[in-house]
Amino acid sequence: MIRHPAPWLAAAVWIALSAGPSTASNQSSDVAAVLKLEHAWLDAASIHRNPKTLDRILAPGFVDTAFDGRIRSKSDALKVVAAPKVSHQSLSELVVHLFGDTAVVTGINDVTGASSSGPWHVRIRFTDVFLKHSQTWRAIAAQEYVLD
Repeated sequence: MIRHPAPWLAAAVWIALSAGPSTASNQSSDVAAVLKLEHAWLDAASIHRNPKTLDRILAPGFVDTAFDGRIRSKSDALKVVAAPKVSHQSLSELVVHLFGDTAVVTGINDVTGASSSGPWHVRIRFTDVFLKHSQTWRAIAAQEYVLD
């Protein structure tokens, strides 16, 4: 007796199609959540200087390769929050690349500040890596490169 594959094929197509929009919706909400974290990170680190918020954003094993080549840990990043050097920062060219529970964000951080030698301005290209664990995104790595 030959069985007709149509019922099984129809069920498989229905499952695949019904999962599609949900996946796209999840990706859209993940992108929004990661972008929200990027802006919260900027606010916590430079504008509001809030180490408690930054502590929630950065994962325990967070590692940063700074623009000057130094490797910084989470505790190093939390200490920098207290440095009152930055007067303005803005993010641009933000792109989120999703790989399951990992998100890679690229962008430019435009930073203005002042020191004892006078005002300064720098544009930094960055890559930040986030990991989603238990439905929560946290930064696990970062790298910066000075553009000008």
